[in-house]
Amino acid sequence: MTTIAQDPVANPPARPAAIAVWIERWLGVYSDAAVRIASVGAVIAAVVALLAVVGNVFTRQVLGFSIFGANELASFAFLWTIWLGVSMAVKRGAVTVITLLSHQGPALWQRSVRTFSGLSLGIFLAYACYRSTEFALGRGAPAGLTSALEISWFYPVVSMTVGFYFITLHYLHALAGEARGAAERGRAGATAALSGLAGGIVVSALIWVTLWAILESGGAPLLAIGVLFVALTLAGTPIVFMLAIVGIVALFSPDFLGLTFYPSIDAMLPFFTSQSTMGLSGGSELLVILMFLIVAEVMNASGLSTRLIAFAASLVAHWRGGMAYVCQLTSAVVSGISGSAS
Repeated sequence: MTTIAQDPVANPPARPAAIAVWIERWLGVYSDAAVRIASVGAVIAAVVALLAVVGNVFTRQVLGFSIFGANELASFAFLWTIWLGVSMAVKRGAVTVITLLSHQGPALWQRSVRTFSGLSLGIFLAYACYRSTEFALGRGAPAGLTSALEISWFYPVVSMTVGFYFITLHYLHALAGEARGAAERGRAGATAALSGLAGGIVVSALIWVTLWAILESGGAPLLAIGVLFVALTLAGTPIVFMLAIVGIVALFSPDFLGLTFYPSIDAMLPFFTSQSTMGLSGGSELLVILMFLIVAEVMNASGLSTRLIAFAASLVAHWRGGMAYVCQLTSAVVSGISGSAS
């Protein structure tokens, strides 16, 4: 008699884990789509900004006239480049964080600090999506048409809204991955998640009490803001969002969870100021950053950077501390080429 052994059938994942996997999969689809949209949009916006600046410089210096609206077009394109670029940086994990407290000490402490940072970031992103949507729909934003291009202000303003929605989507996908991992670990994962949540709430309460004590004792609001700045930074909150959180909390009106710092009458002030500084009503000087990045990519792709470093190394690398001399000499040569002293 012949016996046929059947392959063992794998146990299906538990229902919470299956739900978490399904949510993560679908959020991943939308997150990947957002990255593709941002990649194409950022390239197009950067090219438009570059052509507007270079074209205007050429016509002004060579042909003797300026292209009307070129500066405005470059500034608006730069806005889209910034926000789409930040969303891609978040997806790729290329944002600056300081993990001095969040990755040191006992496991419960680490989970608590990370949860505090995550809660702060989650509340900020939800608030930013809500307010930036209001801003794009006209509340606090410039009305009518732009002065040069005569297009609706909606088109440059909505870049912030799109950026925040993409950023939130990427973080939701990462959160779904963490939830799926916790669900797959079963009871141990649930215990770790709940203990981290409880610890994060305790850390948040301790920081709130510290800020309240500073303000109630007559301390300067700036000192309390500094404490919040340090706490968020050391907890591992991405620096770019930590600065935004501190700014919004400082200007929150009439108070933020009973804490009053520098309340602003207009809740849209942080969003209007950010967009205005980066391109709505100024910020054309920030285009230099984009131009330097483009020049750097061209130099790297053409091999010019490698040859400049090799040239500097052939002159001073043999001296003690030669690496520093090579960096300084290369920087001096690049400054001579670009006309920038930095």
